[in-house]
Amino acid sequence: MNQEPAVTAALPVPDSEGIYNFPDDLVRVHQQWTDQLAARHRAHDHRVIELQAPHSGHQYFIEMRRPAGRPVLVIEPHHDDFALSVSGTFLAQPRPLTVATVFTRSTSIHPALERTYSTEADVSGLRDREGAAALAPFAADRILLGHKDADPPYRPYSQDQLERITDELHEVIAKHPDAELLAPAAVTRHPDHLLVHEAAVRLECRWFWEDLAFWSTYALAGCDQHLFRARTGPALTPELVDITGVILDKVTVLRMHSSQMHPARKMYRPIRHAWTTAAGLLTGTGTLRRALLPDGVTVKIIALEGPSYAGKSTAIDHLRRQGIEDQAFVSDCYVKHIAHRDDIPPARTGSAAAQLAAFETFMNIENARVRKALADARPVVILDRSVDTLLAHAHALDALFAYDVHHQLRDRLQELPFLRPDHTLYLDVSAEVLSLRRKVAGHTAAESAYFLHDPAFLACARDYFVSGTEQPVSREVTVIPANTASSEVAHAVESLVMFWTR
Repeated sequence: MNQEPAVTAALPVPDSEGIYNFPDDLVRVHQQWTDQLAARHRAHDHRVIELQAPHSGHQYFIEMRRPAGRPVLVIEPHHDDFALSVSGTFLAQPRPLTVATVFTRSTSIHPALERTYSTEADVSGLRDREGAAALAPFAADRILLGHKDADPPYRPYSQDQLERITDELHEVIAKHPDAELLAPAAVTRHPDHLLVHEAAVRLECRWFWEDLAFWSTYALAGCDQHLFRARTGPALTPELVDITGVILDKVTVLRMHSSQMHPARKMYRPIRHAWTTAAGLLTGTGTLRRALLPDGVTVKIIALEGPSYAGKSTAIDHLRRQGIEDQAFVSDCYVKHIAHRDDIPPARTGSAAAQLAAFETFMNIENARVRKALADARPVVILDRSVDTLLAHAHALDALFAYDVHHQLRDRLQELPFLRPDHTLYLDVSAEVLSLRRKVAGHTAAESAYFLHDPAFLACARDYFVSGTEQPVSREVTVIPANTASSEVAHAVESLVMFWTR
């Protein structure tokens, strides 16, 4: 590994005399560092290059990095995201970089500059130049995808947009077969970050950076982190990188993006966050790797869904007989984790409050699933039902009884740990076939009125998975026609599971 440049200016400390002096102290020390590098440049030290900030025109100096090791393909939403959140890592540990920027058309600029850059072409051109200047010290290659960023007030991204960008990134990745992928973790809830994160996960990315929004009110960043940790649970393990020796070079990189952080003293926020991380070694900061298992081992999560008597348990029993547990942790459906039948929440809850309480009961079981998967050592997780079951059930009850709880459960889900399937197999069976199977099983005498086979409920629950009106939690849903014999359905499930886990 190449040695990082030695910092000879004394770094300011955010909490030595209060946080209010830190922004100005950082500007002063950075100027001292710039003067030292300028002197080296004038003395023909060819390791030092000159950078000019595209908006301000100010000149800065930085030592050119000499990358080594495995290449990295960085997928960033906007031109400044790599610089804000992860540039310090690669200043300290240079590696060959290719940076793919997804949203390169923009009208997003600091309000003080809106009159100077008044059109999309003006802003996009400036931000492109800023991105190029910021990446110059890394000797990074750039790929621009050309999409328009989200405009406030922000709304969820569309599924079509996600599919389109995922396909484009797949083509980019195919041209860099040896590269390790790095993408944002979506700590901020900006829709562009959420979309890029989801696309990266679909493309098997397992390394993420902590993309805080660096709010002017520092507490908001803490709120984002808290909600992020609650949302992801143990699915990501932190990796901290010491960037003490390159902090002032990172400030130089940030200065290239002055259209977004204005005036220059405002660029202290990412540096203060880095100090806080180093001082407290806070869980969940730094870069993150998606893993339910220790030591960076990744998992593939596959769920089976469908109505009761669709054949899920039969298919999982078949997988077990075929030896799937040699490589997979298998978890039975939620109700099998409840010891006493009387403790199982009713399928037809009597009120919205009862449905919310039932969700909490099942999410306690989901939390236990997460912990068991974390403790396990196998690279595949097979689930008989996932959290999508709980949301589909709520979706159906909302439609039938106007409980209006589905959106509440989605919000609550973001605060709890859960296993998000990479693939879901939905076993699609008609109401008539389900009724016949239940009758053949001899279960109609004990409970003649079976709410889970009510035609209206079945139609609404199915709608959640297949209609596109709701977006399931699972990253991909594959529908298997399952009116045929259970053995045929089990073999179809086995074929897909083996394909996804080979």
